[in-house]
Amino acid sequence: MFRLKYRIKDFSQAFLPSLVLILPALAQNFIASLSSSYLTVMRLLTVLMFGFSMQAYATTSLNNVSDIATGNGFSCAVTNVGKVRCWGSNTAGVLGDGTTTNTQYPSYVIGIFEGATAVTAGTNHACAIVSGGVKCWGNNDSGQLGTGNTTGSNIALDVSELGVDSNVTQISAGDSHTCAIVSGAMKCWGKNNVGQLGDNSTTQRLTPVFVSGLNSGVTDIATAKEFTCAVVSGAAQCWGVNNRGQLGDGTTVDKKIPNDVTGLSAGATAIDAKFEHACAVVNAGVQCWGWNNEAQLGDGTIETTSVSFNGGKSPPVETIPASSNVDDVTMTSLSSCALFTNGAVQCWGSDNFEQLANGLNGSSFNPIPTALTSGVTIIDGASDEHYCAIVDGKIQCWGQNDKLQSGGLDTPPPIVDPPAAVLDNLCLAQTEIPVPECEALVSLYVATQGHNWSDKVGSSWLKTNTPCTWGGISCLGTTPKHVSSIERSGQNLTGIIPNLSALTDLQNLYLSSNNLTGDLQGISDLNKLKQFKAESNKLTGSILSLPNNLESLSLQNNALTGEIPDLSALTALGNSDFGYNALVSAASDMTSIDSNWLDTQTVPVTNVSASSISANEIQLNWTPIAYTGDDGYYTIRYGTSSGTYSTSVNTTNKTIASKNIAGLTTGTPYYFVIETYTPSRLGQANALTSDYSSEVSATPTETEVNICDKTVANGNDSGAGSLRQAVADACADGVITFSA
Repeated sequence: MFRLKYRIKDFSQAFLPSLVLILPALAQNFIASLSSSYLTVMRLLTVLMFGFSMQAYATTSLNNVSDIATGNGFSCAVTNVGKVRCWGSNTAGVLGDGTTTNTQYPSYVIGIFEGATAVTAGTNHACAIVSGGVKCWGNNDSGQLGTGNTTGSNIALDVSELGVDSNVTQISAGDSHTCAIVSGAMKCWGKNNVGQLGDNSTTQRLTPVFVSGLNSGVTDIATAKEFTCAVVSGAAQCWGVNNRGQLGDGTTVDKKIPNDVTGLSAGATAIDAKFEHACAVVNAGVQCWGWNNEAQLGDGTIETTSVSFNGGKSPPVETIPASSNVDDVTMTSLSSCALFTNGAVQCWGSDNFEQLANGLNGSSFNPIPTALTSGVTIIDGASDEHYCAIVDGKIQCWGQNDKLQSGGLDTPPPIVDPPAAVLDNLCLAQTEIPVPECEALVSLYVATQGHNWSDKVGSSWLKTNTPCTWGGISCLGTTPKHVSSIERSGQNLTGIIPNLSALTDLQNLYLSSNNLTGDLQGISDLNKLKQFKAESNKLTGSILSLPNNLESLSLQNNALTGEIPDLSALTALGNSDFGYNALVSAASDMTSIDSNWLDTQTVPVTNVSASSISANEIQLNWTPIAYTGDDGYYTIRYGTSSGTYSTSVNTTNKTIASKNIAGLTTGTPYYFVIETYTPSRLGQANALTSDYSSEVSATPTETEVNICDKTVANGNDSGAGSLRQAVADACADGVITFSA
């Protein structure tokens, strides 16, 4: 991250007369009329005569980002691998890193480890589109996080009703409300004191509601202090507060439903709004309306509060003529910028924080070129007077930097490679280990919520540019060194083991006694791994493969399932423990690796059979599993269709080998499976449930017997139709007698 910053070199008093001569030429009205070519000449003159340097300070590593957003004192970006990182002020936990600590360095937003495609930043909250749904974090005093309550969060939370695959295509965070485009319709939530949610009410909404009338055709949206705008089928509409004409309808009347912006019924392609003014791209030009106290409308004028719109203008004024190849527009509270199709940026309005990025250090009543003459693909401004842009794939920021929202570069950095600037610079700046190895360590930190590690204060992870000194990390060799060992046992690692294949020289990986979940695919390609200890976690899934050089393996007390892979190639493997999982193995030599592994596996029972024993009862028999201790039971599941088991019954323990199932329908086939359950136990945080046993079936039928050459059916115990009565009738001579 960088901000544009210009240095004035020391110059002798001999140049002062020249300074006096040129100052009038830099007067506001003159600047407003400068053409692009003339401005270029002026820049050259300032460098030659006074030492103004138009050099932009940046680190070359600020790349691999796909979206950028600026908020009140902070900034965020989406990386090309679907993560979100934020920096600057951390009021209300708006950086999403699980803390409220300000930082100039990029923090990973917890809860978004992949799938992010867009990010937006408001006053003290932020949101991202993740896998088609929305997650938000930060302040929530008005329900702007959309979680159904007003409790803030310093990690990303799902927005109610907008989970994964909700077809959300755009998101916008305002002062205390948020809006999204969902399948072409518009939904909003949060503060609604002046109707900014557009649902024809002033009722605060804690979850998303539809904007009245905007059920389709919405292509762009913008949220500001207390009003909202959208482009709908080429027309611009706004609603909410209107005291400065920010709705663009020529009045100062607030509106609670979408209201047409005068004169912009067609041709609008993009819109943005900040604080109390708005601009739209219309027919490749720009029109603006609302507050104009610092010439932020860019029409060559400035307003005072004495006029009818309280210092604003309405309806819209022309800022940049149509057919000027404008692609997008953004703004701060007191300035505005336009992005052209050739990647250049022009800005206008206040320059009190150098937010116009033109080196002339003066406000402009009209659009003037900036130092960004090409390569810009995305630009965003914040109400606190700072901008960020993606330029040739890298992030550049400028303007207000009181809270390090421009990346901690309020003054030019020394010409060195600092340990971090903004975004992905951490690993690119360090030289101690190869960049991919550093990135693998960062992935481990992020995927296992490093901000909550037990030794997070003293471990120095991500705090220095020497990864080999991070807590639990050992390296071998000379620079660049290689990571040889990771010791993170008992440190409250929570999450999955990421892909660590970049650690090509890793020999020891100790992750025991944590809260790790997921499978073991992250370690399968660690070809030099000798020691892997991950016992007493919550690991699940199958063990698909293991590194061939393993000498010791500890996986006990997890919830691993499926068949243990062929270990014959692991010739050095010994001293291993697979106990207390749900694993099976067809290998005859497993006992040589782990002598009692089978005695502690929660696996399906074997040799299951089913047979009818009466007209409404079936008996199941099976061979109990070896692991009968630590409580638990078998669950018999059954139904009348193969593969569908709607009814279940449990045994009392795991030593039982049979169970009668009564209350069945005569003549109806039933299908049965049995699964094994073991509750959590000391050292094992999770309960275990096995796969199903093989399916068996049986049909309850009446039993027939032949007595005295007559076939009779077993009926009730006594009375007409009973076996007793049938026998008595068949043997009338009284040879057979019955006792009571």
